[in-house]
Amino acid sequence: MNLRTPRAQFLRLRAAYEAGFEQWSSQVYLLRSLAARSAGGGRAIHEARERVAKAQVTYRQSRDVLAEFMLTGTIESIAP
Repeated sequence: MNLRTPRAQFLRLRAAYEAGFEQWSSQVYLLRSLAARSAGGGRAIHEARERVAKAQVTYRQSRDVLAEFMLTGTIESIAP
């Protein structure tokens, strides 16, 4: 598959978006699990919150890039 075609670009961007969401979701789950087991927080929870924040930034960036691509008018050219 030519990686420069609109469909290939869309699939790559969508995969990045889905991976970003999965990573963010996993980090939130880990934070919630850690918070449920810990009393008072501590360094581990602080670090988990930082990982959630970083994953959220990555997810939002990939979401925005995908949305921008879809809004450029090339949506017709990505249909199978």
